[in-house]
Amino acid sequence: MDLKFDKRLLLLTIFSIIGLILYIYLSYAVLINSSLPLFCSINNTPINCENVLESPYSKLFGIPLEIYVILYFIIDIFLILLLYKKKFKIIYNLFYRLIGILFVIFSLYVMLFLIHSICLYCSTADGILIINFGIILYYYKKKVFE
Repeated sequence: MDLKFDKRLLLLTIFSIIGLILYIYLSYAVLINSSLPLFCSINNTPINCENVLESPYSKLFGIPLEIYVILYFIIDIFLILLLYKKKFKIIYNLFYRLIGILFVIFSLYVMLFLIHSICLYCSTADGILIINFGIILYYYKKKVFE
């Protein structure tokens, strides 16, 4: 395994851990300790996490979307570890991240067009998913066309 590949996997891991920590905090603040500040609502602007997190779109099958995102990042970290050990093909990791990109599109659509509010936590996670998809796509392209 060359050094550049290790750096890309390290970046993927770091971004996924950041996303996981972010959503663990968000879940704790929303589901367990609602007195914790969310730090993401700005008066008289569309930036309002409470609007997003309290909307009817914040749950799927009665389960808060935060739980799904936490599971996504846990699986993501596990898949990256499998790449480190060369026990998982890069194409599967690419497809898994494509699922994340579909979630980003859904998330942005719901926030912008249905709720008309933006959650900074959700948008940060969306950004992480986009960056991770770009990193794995770049690596896949390099690997396939070498």
